[in-house]
Amino acid sequence: MNTDRISQMEQRLERTTAAVEALEEALEQYQAVRDDLASLDTYLGSPEWHADRADDEAGRLPDGLKRGVLSEDAVWNLLERHRELEKHACLAEADTTFRPMRRFKQQMSPEECASLLQRAPRGILAVLGDGGYPYTVPLDFLYADGRLYFHCAREGHKLDAIRRCDKASFCVLGEGVKEPDSWWYHFESVVCFGRIGIVDDTRVDALLRQLGAKYFPQGYDLEDDMRRNAPGPTCSKCRLNTSAASMSARNNPNRLPMMDRYKHRYTVTAADMAANYTLTPNAILMYAQDCFARMMTLCRVAAFDVEKDHRMWVISEYTADMGSAVAFWSEEVDVELWVSELSSLRIFADFRIARADNGTTVATGSFQMNILNTESHRLEPTDFLQGRFAVVPELMTPSHKKQRFPKGETAMAEMEHTVTRLDVDFNGHMGNRSYVDLALLTLPEQQLRTKRLAQMTVHWLRESHLGDRLRCRTCPVAGDKEQCLHTITGPDGAPVCELLTRWQTATIIPDIAETLARKL
Repeated sequence: MNTDRISQMEQRLERTTAAVEALEEALEQYQAVRDDLASLDTYLGSPEWHADRADDEAGRLPDGLKRGVLSEDAVWNLLERHRELEKHACLAEADTTFRPMRRFKQQMSPEECASLLQRAPRGILAVLGDGGYPYTVPLDFLYADGRLYFHCAREGHKLDAIRRCDKASFCVLGEGVKEPDSWWYHFESVVCFGRIGIVDDTRVDALLRQLGAKYFPQGYDLEDDMRRNAPGPTCSKCRLNTSAASMSARNNPNRLPMMDRYKHRYTVTAADMAANYTLTPNAILMYAQDCFARMMTLCRVAAFDVEKDHRMWVISEYTADMGSAVAFWSEEVDVELWVSELSSLRIFADFRIARADNGTTVATGSFQMNILNTESHRLEPTDFLQGRFAVVPELMTPSHKKQRFPKGETAMAEMEHTVTRLDVDFNGHMGNRSYVDLALLTLPEQQLRTKRLAQMTVHWLRESHLGDRLRCRTCPVAGDKEQCLHTITGPDGAPVCELLTRWQTATIIPDIAETLARKL
């Protein structure tokens, strides 16, 4: 008699029973608020939300009214936590023991399973596809060293699914033997379960040769084929570790060698310079965005890549600090950029712009990018970006937390603007840099002559389209005369873009003619 064992198991029964009951109750509560989550998701960023926020900033709401929902971060952070929990519930590793065969008398031995995997010409791979639906695809394969290897294209449904969830199964079926004088066949089959990832190391060439030896006819020049296609480290090979009926492999979803930083050199052109021949703040934003676009192109998730899946890159926040160095017309600057944070809905990129000749800093900053579904006009998760680039947690700003703008005083300048074709970008709406131009145009001429822009933060809130009538209102910040708040509103009066700029007394600029003569 072992009373200690019984007591121990009884305690485990009590703990697990309480946990399961608590989980059941929590799931019931969660199901009851799913509609509330959907409503919050729809409300955030809607015209109604912007109108309510404008009422709050104008002081038209009662003092005792709770208004955390207008802070944006409160709802956004809740939605991100919800997505992370759903992702964790789907992908969390469990101490799984695969269930035994029900008809165990027909079970094949591990040796028989391995033999069929060696003989079978192809099989069916099953992964978790779009929308949570199972996705199956027939594939040629190689079984070697207890693992399954596949050769596949560099992009597509299968690889997107693997990046979202690395759990997979693979089934092979023998030719079958027909029973004499009967209509049925006897089949052999093996079903494998496990983890799938990308092989991107020194084994690639050897695996290609083994795969080619299985499928190519005798005398085929495999080496010539490999030289012409030059797969190298960019060739995608999916791997499943298997022992006949179960698999386990470390997920490694890299399709290309992961890029951590991208650097590009630009020459300051006439379109990038201000009246004093120096680089404009808008050119700094353009260089940062262009550098990001170049990096995403190399990672195969550029605007023209994601457009195929009804996706679009959008920028929603931007902060830049102007350095002490100045870049003149015809001089060169180096832009270095990296992804510093990748969450379920946001991508933050940080950058540094420096003179190419001596490395002195012209500007530093960061910006937030999102993926927008062009059909639903809703933000999409960033799961498909996992493994496309490395995340370098080096920030050029104190924090990525959204900055809440202070209140402004009486407007010192206002102007109206109708969106023209010159303002519209290839996405069909007003380009983000056009908002910056509009805000700076609203400033009094005296400030532009005697001050220099030291810092700029931009929040893009809504889209504007051709023909929209916009109004920009610029006012000093209460208690800080060096800051200006620029609010651009749309035809309905709701804000479409907000900017916060900080200005400093302009320093003496070196003799422009002498500088340019020295460079040209």
